[in-house]
Amino acid sequence: MRAEDGLVPADSARVEFSTEFHARLERFVARARSRASREDGRRGAARGQGVELEGHRPYRAGEDLRDLDWELLARLGQPWVRVRRAEQGERLAVVLDTSASMGVGAPSKLQLAAEVALALSCASLANGGRSLLLAHGEGGRVENFSLRSANARAASIAWMEKRMARGAGRLGDLLSDPGLRRAHRVVVLGDLMDAEPAEVLTLAGWGRRVEVVQILAERELAPQVTGGVEWVDPEVGASLQLAVGERALREYGHALDTRLERWRTACRGRGQVHRLARSDAAFEDVAGALEP
Repeated sequence: MRAEDGLVPADSARVEFSTEFHARLERFVARARSRASREDGRRGAARGQGVELEGHRPYRAGEDLRDLDWELLARLGQPWVRVRRAEQGERLAVVLDTSASMGVGAPSKLQLAAEVALALSCASLANGGRSLLLAHGEGGRVENFSLRSANARAASIAWMEKRMARGAGRLGDLLSDPGLRRAHRVVVLGDLMDAEPAEVLTLAGWGRRVEVVQILAERELAPQVTGGVEWVDPEVGASLQLAVGERALREYGHALDTRLERWRTACRGRGQVHRLARSDAAFEDVAGALEP
């Protein structure tokens, strides 16, 4: 919509981390480390060492049959697998959409995505895991950054600050990176404007968990514009003058609800996670809801 409404990203829309963010990130990581330690202690006391069973969930096609609970299958007539505690050294991969549409919002969708990506990666690192960050870089190239030690944390922040919401690099290009196949858990952060559920859910299976966070700006979720408005395609810069009234807004809302429901249904059907987040949400809330 209109540039003055904050819906048209500029070429310079980039990730920036304030001093306050760094302090909040430290607190988030400390809480994640403390919570993991407490949970490990409770599990050890209640179940004995070496017991990691967390519960059950529906079987997903392609998973290891050794985790199938045959007793539940016989009793319920449906396949369920045992869910075990994530082990030290879990491999996390975070896919970050940096296409031009991610520059929409105040703060931008890209800003929240970058903050959540760092929070998840740094928390995983603090708990003995390792992470892979994936995003588009200059010229639409697929770039990645691996966090394997505490020394890589500062470098990962510097890498993330180079991300910009620009270009038309497709999310699908990132999803085909071979590094994702080695991950135990994949988190996809973006507005999903150029992707379909089937593309993302190809990563599910063989015990790999996929969590999708669809980030949209406030004005995308609840537009209030009426009268004449200029619509701008942030990917190519093309614009179109249209008269927007209540009917158009209702149709837009219906189309948006339909798309969101398609993502929710597809993820739920594969036993995976879909969450919706506003770009002005606190990264702690979004990342905290995704932590194992």
